[in-house]
Amino acid sequence: MVLPMFWFAPMRGGRQWLTVVDVARELGVSIRTLQTAFQGAGRDTPMAFLRGVRMARVREALLNATASTAVTEVALQHGFLHLGRFSVSAR
Repeated sequence: MVLPMFWFAPMRGGRQWLTVVDVARELGVSIRTLQTAFQGAGRDTPMAFLRGVRMARVREALLNATASTAVTEVALQHGFLHLGRFSVSAR
């Protein structure tokens, strides 16, 4: 179950980010089952994994950005809606 999430999380179309609810629905399991699978695989939580995917996308977008691109804009586009938490995560 963890492997399918690694496959589709970075590739999913539509909005720029997925939630744990989206992933559980996509895999046809409950959120708790998804959490248990991650724990059993010795991984971070599903939410931490998705946050890492989003952070990697932000970094990629900023590396390819123009001088006029605002970090806030990129962060919001990738689901970081609380900019203070984004700032702490980005360090």
